[in-house]
Amino acid sequence: PLAEYLASPPPPSVANLLALRDQLLKRGYFPVLLIADANLRYHVDNRAAYMALLERGMVHEVPGGTSADVSLLASARSHAAPLVTNDQMTSWGEAARRVERIAFDIGPGGRVTLLPV
Repeated sequence: PLAEYLASPPPPSVANLLALRDQLLKRGYFPVLLIADANLRYHVDNRAAYMALLERGMVHEVPGGTSADVSLLASARSHAAPLVTNDQMTSWGEAARRVERIAFDIGPGGRVTLLPV
């Protein structure tokens, strides 16, 4: 039904990934490592562009059947870097509390706002 279609969130956007990456670089975060679940390629709005990001090494995809959360937390801890995610990570307990987390919002026109958690 059209009502269900209109109520569902839009698919993840390659443009939003790049806007977030660009904003982080502008704010002095370097390097910026984008880590994604293996199924993102099946849900993203522009699969060809996403696959190009994978091939260029701009996005790292975790193996199928595993959660990106494990890689996210491990990378943040090993690099003493903040973790930029909107995931609450409640199931990770103390492991998630030991890393600095930053949430984000992407508004109209790709305007990115970073929000400390």
